[in-house]
Amino acid sequence: MNRIQRIKNTYYAFNILYNMGIMVFGGTLYLYMKSIHDSYADINLFLSIFWIVGFITEIPSSVIADTFGRKKR
Repeated sequence: MNRIQRIKNTYYAFNILYNMGIMVFGGTLYLYMKSIHDSYADINLFLSIFWIVGFITEIPSSVIADTFGRKKR
């Protein structure tokens, strides 16, 4: 297997693990909040704010990564 294919496979593996973690976190957080007797409106408001803040904070990190690029050896 060449180097590019290994890098792609590693990227796919990390991406799958990351997304699975986010899915499990979202599901268990919803169940946890319901178990402490939060209303559906409160849970949805909290999760909406959580994902909006996450989206907004991802933008600067993407801009920084695109500005500086890869680390040169």
